[in-house]
Parts: sequence; structure tokens; C-alpha cells
Amino acid sequence: MKADNTILDVDAGQIVVKGYYGGDVEASCDAGSVSLQGTVNGNIDADCNMGEIDLDLNGAVEKYNYKLSSNMGAVYLNDKECAEGMSAKLNQNNNGDYTITADCDMGEVDINIAE
Repeated sequence: MKADNTILDVDAGQIVVKGYYGGDVEASCDAGSVSLQGTVNGNIDADCNMGEIDLDLNGAVEKYNYKLSSNMGAVYLNDKECAEGMSAKLNQNNNGDYTITADCDMGEVDINIAE
């Protein structure tokens, strides 16, 4: 799938996107799940309530800056917990071209990046 900008929004179902190549991505999940695999040359905004968002991205970790936060859920970056529990936050500036913003209430956001 190729796109300049993509919005993925699920309430209680499931969205799976494989082979993505494009720009900015907005992923929103209430109680379902969103899975995106591919290359994102843009900013990513992931907002998870009680569900799960999985981002499997091609590229370097340093390509992105990170603004990760969790209320009662968890945010993982390459299998490492970056924000878990009550009002946990991680802000990391890599001087990257793009920013991944992930906000998780009670669910889970998994971000995996590999070249």
C-alpha cells in the first residue's frame, strides 16, 4: 500500500496493513487492534485506549524522535519498555527527520524498527 498520509481508526475490530510505504500515519485504537508493517517516511501519531497498536517499521531507530506516554498501559520500543504505568513518559530527541508520538491509556503500543 502506498500513500502520502494515512489514517487508521478502529473501535472494536482489527486493521492489518502489510507492505506499507508512505508518509504521515495516524493510528487510533479503542478496544481493537491496529497493525502496520512497512516504511513510514513521515510522522507517526499512535493513540491507544484499551486495545493494541503494533508498528513494525523499516529503517533506523535514529530516523525518529520519540514522544511516548502511558497512563496505565505500556509502550515498547524494540521490545524495551519505554513507558509503563501511571503517567510514564519518554521524550527522546535523536535529531531525526520524523517523530513518533504514542499515547497509551490502558492498552499496549509496540514499536519495532529494523533496517
